[in-house]
Amino acid sequence: MQVEVNFRTQGHTYSRQQPSILFGRTRTAPPYFTEIIPRELYISNLEGACDLINLHAKGITHIVSVLKTRCSDECSKSIQRLWLPIVDSAAKVREFESLWPEALKFLRDCRKSHGTALVHCRAGMSRSSTVVLAHLMEYDCLSLRDAWNLLKGLHEIASPITVC
Repeated sequence: MQVEVNFRTQGHTYSRQQPSILFGRTRTAPPYFTEIIPRELYISNLEGACDLINLHAKGITHIVSVLKTRCSDECSKSIQRLWLPIVDSAAKVREFESLWPEALKFLRDCRKSHGTALVHCRAGMSRSSTVVLAHLMEYDCLSLRDAWNLLKGLHEIASPITVC
């Protein structure tokens, strides 16, 4: 069965069985979600964050977008969004760290309200993994090692931004 979602802002139709056209660029990556904390925290790529069917099926109420450019807020009006304008670069770690408090508060508020959060970046590897690690350490009081083992065990492509 072919599932289609119409992006009103781009005027294109996205199908999981065809290359996606997002924000004027053709992408071939399929949408995916990795559940980190059952029914509370997911991580994904950009395509996953725009997959309305899966967002609603998983009960996503909050999205943290860690992207250089702002993504459309029109994907779903019922989902609260936070945009962190971060470039995927180790040289930008200090800039990234300055935005953590806002992201961590947003995720903390989501979990306290019994919502379900999704953290995504372009590929779902570096920037989103960095935010998820920080959240697991801050909210769940996990050590870096335990947070990393949890994340990497569930989300094999995790590769957080580190200082070179």
